[in-house]
Amino acid sequence: MPPIAMACNILPQPVYCYAAPLRMMAPDPIYELADATLGPDLAALSLSNGVPQEPLTPVTVETPALYRLIALQKADGSWEANSEFAAILEIPENFAEHCPVSNVERPVWATVLAVIWLHSSCLDHRDEWELLEGKAVSWVKASAGSSLAEVVKAGNEYLKSSVDVAVFGL
Repeated sequence: MPPIAMACNILPQPVYCYAAPLRMMAPDPIYELADATLGPDLAALSLSNGVPQEPLTPVTVETPALYRLIALQKADGSWEANSEFAAILEIPENFAEHCPVSNVERPVWATVLAVIWLHSSCLDHRDEWELLEGKAVSWVKASAGSSLAEVVKAGNEYLKSSVDVAVFGL
């Protein structure tokens, strides 16, 4: 049976499949992908036409900070002040205790910091986060009340940024 070419966006050349889909001749990135997906023993056997090979080390790909932050946003548009959030923004875990504005709830402080961080660190990906930013700004405006301008100023100072308060509709 002649080989059938398959298109794959991650490979610079086509992958050729023969009679069974698991019996492939492919470049090294496919072995790494199969190893990570199937496990080293099954991947080595299935991609080598039945000839056992040395187990390959799985490739770990870290999710970008932007996508991790997006995943943490709550349905109401806010973010919680927790250690995972702090790790994404690369700030101390106890950041919520350092809001210089009195009587500001932790989610308000975290949400203001998240919006400022998006503008200062991910502006080139704005099309991916502008809708969730709108939801966050709506939530924070309703939750922060008259202290919002002061919280935004404090957030800019904390993150060493200069995001305009107009981003928050002020």
